[in-house]
Amino acid sequence: VVPAELWEDCGAGELFRQNFWIGPPGKSSPLHRDPFQNVFVQLRGAKTALLADASLSPQLRLLPAPQDNTSGIDFASFGGDLVRASAVLGLEPGDERICAAQLDAGDALFIPKGLFHFFQGQGTECTAAVNFWFL
Repeated sequence: VVPAELWEDCGAGELFRQNFWIGPPGKSSPLHRDPFQNVFVQLRGAKTALLADASLSPQLRLLPAPQDNTSGIDFASFGGDLVRASAVLGLEPGDERICAAQLDAGDALFIPKGLFHFFQGQGTECTAAVNFWFL
């Protein structure tokens, strides 16, 4: 049984869209946020994920509209390293508003609506993933 506090703010639960992502070794996405609940599933290869709370928006140097959901900081330039990301944002080590995760094939990650996230492929093989956006 999933406690109510874990699901009550997850929206209507209606599937909006699913995406299939394939990338070469080292491919990354910029740090950004989506207007949907997101379940991300790594199918092949490995990725590093950085997750940053919306309260960090002022430090993230958001791009102007229409890309105002995307950070202007090149997190890929330091491989999504949590220590370096924290330093770039002026955060103390261990600040809970930013965290990192290693995703291997078969791992899934729930990304709440509005949470900033960055992914970068690791290793020497191509990566594949799927995600599901919910309203």
